[in-house]
Amino acid sequence: MSGTDLYKNWAIKIWWGIGIIALLGVFFYLLELLKPDLIPFIYAIALVYIFRAPVDWLEEKKLPRALAVLTVYLAAFLVILLVFLYFIPLISAEVAEFGKKLPTYVETVTKWAKVWQERFVHWQIPPRLESVINRSFEGAQNMVISFLSSLPGIGVSFVTGFFNLIMAPILAFYILKDYRAIKETVFSLVPTAYRAESRELAKRIDHVVKGFISGQLLISIFVAILSGIALAILGVDFAFLIGLLTGILNIIPYFGPVVGGILAALVAFFESPWLALWAVLAFVIVQQLDAFVISPNVLSYQVRIHPTLVLFALIVGGLWWGILGMLVAIPLVAAGKAILYYFLEERQLSGEKVEK
Repeated sequence: MSGTDLYKNWAIKIWWGIGIIALLGVFFYLLELLKPDLIPFIYAIALVYIFRAPVDWLEEKKLPRALAVLTVYLAAFLVILLVFLYFIPLISAEVAEFGKKLPTYVETVTKWAKVWQERFVHWQIPPRLESVINRSFEGAQNMVISFLSSLPGIGVSFVTGFFNLIMAPILAFYILKDYRAIKETVFSLVPTAYRAESRELAKRIDHVVKGFISGQLLISIFVAILSGIALAILGVDFAFLIGLLTGILNIIPYFGPVVGGILAALVAFFESPWLALWAVLAFVIVQQLDAFVISPNVLSYQVRIHPTLVLFALIVGGLWWGILGMLVAIPLVAAGKAILYYFLEERQLSGEKVEK
């Protein structure tokens, strides 16, 4: 390839890059406008990534695609049903027990706040500092009481949201059934000269995102089990419920163990400050096991993202779209990493061809 051809090739790629950035800008603007209506589609895409591999496997075994999707759905439904039949009584019992203890927790927090406020009265503290301390205590007290009081509502909101998103598996069914036709339709919109390159890039993005979603789901199950077992060994109340919540929240990396640890420490603190300390230590150990043992072995090298970038993506996603933004931030970063590595490899190959 001559220098002129190489220059033209890179000029075309630069303009393609500018066009992609402009399209992404329009895309994110439309996402912001359509945000309330996109939740079912986001969850549907996640379901597609989870179910696509078994559906493809069944199709390879000469089962019609639609029947393969129905078979996978039926298997998933049976698994969920068995889980519900076994675990729902445990969850219900712990939620009911928490409801009984909630007034005691609120009363204990109020008494502690009053005791500490009375102690400060006997100390020689400047009036301005005393006012700041009193406001801080009142704010902390109100925050803890509000958090404890809202926990049952969080569970109700989760269940309500689950039923509001019932459209997600329906959408996923049609996407899975017509997956190849949808994919070919999308690629037919790409100019013929760039179709092969687009397929390779899409393949890499698909590999990374699929690896992250399936891997993170498996990691969340491990974290839920380890957290629940650790709290049960320590004798913390609602160990199973806290472990389950930790696993669900761990779908957002680093988020689950932090929230679960805070919740476990609060519940354990009503029994004993030492128990709360042991609960926090247990969650620190689970977090370290996740970071250094589970995640590196479950997620492949291609999916692995530096923790600093993960935290930055979570913050940006949370500021932009709240919890939903945190859910989609890491797959988007993983896809971005795949795109960057692809073009860096292409640039290296182009350089080697010029040298030859």
